[in-house]
Amino acid sequence: MKSMRMAIVIVMISALFWPAAYAEQTEITFLSYFIAKDEALGRQIIADFERENPDIKVNLEVFKADYPHEQTILRIAAGNPPDVIDVHPSRLYEFISQGILADITEFAYRDADLADYFDPIIESVSLKGRIYALPQRISTYVLFYNKDLFDNAGLNYPSRNWFDKSWNWDTFYEAAKRLRRDTNGDGVYDVFGASFDRNIRGKIITFIFQSGNPIFDEDYTRFELFNESGLRALSFVQNGVLEGAFSSAGFANSTSAMHIDIPPSMLTFKESASFNFDVAALPQGPAGPATIIQPVPFGVVAASKKQEAAWRFLNYFTNRKSSELWSKAGVIVQPRKSVATILNNYPDLGLRDLSPFIGAMEVGRPMPINHINYTQITDMINNALRPVWKGEQDVRRALESIKGPVEELLKAR
Repeated sequence: MKSMRMAIVIVMISALFWPAAYAEQTEITFLSYFIAKDEALGRQIIADFERENPDIKVNLEVFKADYPHEQTILRIAAGNPPDVIDVHPSRLYEFISQGILADITEFAYRDADLADYFDPIIESVSLKGRIYALPQRISTYVLFYNKDLFDNAGLNYPSRNWFDKSWNWDTFYEAAKRLRRDTNGDGVYDVFGASFDRNIRGKIITFIFQSGNPIFDEDYTRFELFNESGLRALSFVQNGVLEGAFSSAGFANSTSAMHIDIPPSMLTFKESASFNFDVAALPQGPAGPATIIQPVPFGVVAASKKQEAAWRFLNYFTNRKSSELWSKAGVIVQPRKSVATILNNYPDLGLRDLSPFIGAMEVGRPMPINHINYTQITDMINNALRPVWKGEQDVRRALESIKGPVEELLKAR
């Protein structure tokens, strides 16, 4: 009887603290588009965080139809902001410059183990030395190639080493010409040497970087693509397109022998390709090796009244433990050295080694997106280059036609 009374007393005393403990729990909202890549894993990581941090409750809102940028802005204006968001890379500068994302520099140096990130990666989520997001994954461009087509042509495979000077524009171009095929004798190539899109916001920018051209000057006041290095890169691509060596054709359907794409494409190719393929470095240009580094950034909303709790969740969502889970699920390449450099952290993709991926992290450069008119300017460049790819206009004249309007747009701040 005495022990029963004691148990009742303990339960009653504990009950007194339950409401207080519940009241002290902070609820935060995580508004996400990119978590849809593997929502089940994302929810598992959230559950793990809540178990280890019982004072914080994370309410996940998933947008699957479109990027929720406008939804975020509307909610901030209405006084009901989310606390943590992910942002499409092309909108990152806009969200920083408009004060939507909080400056998390002090949080990051305190907790985030920044030394574990490849050097260009933190730069890609920073502005003027301040950090505004952490990357949950990194997009970069590498080269996929059809081993069967290379074998049939008697060609050596592309190099996996980004610093191999023998794998350069010249050898890439010659290989592409030897790999093209007119399979039905109608005088039109059906198989191309290399494929990549020609959107200035896409894969063609790798050639511009390899030529040593930044597109804009450091302060975004001058249109640098008009310089000789930019003209050289675009002329190189134009010649390849007009000779049938380069195309925007597909890869998994065997219509191109080489293909520039992001590392997760390996998952698609493994499922759909009926040929043997592998991954290599992009060829070096006149200025050396280069590719892009583009983060999928996650940040704390500046209007959030729960920034400490929001940061704790963001830091957990991007820590080494979570990064390993994302990598094994095929969300690659992860931005942490301790994860990206370990082969066992990748799904079974038949990778022999990680040098094409790791090298990309070392030579990659952030996309030149840090201007409010970036999208409008790059649309203008794309439109000007359309007749170039058809052989209807030379590169210099095409860029001359937009130099003034582009530099006028650059004046906006």
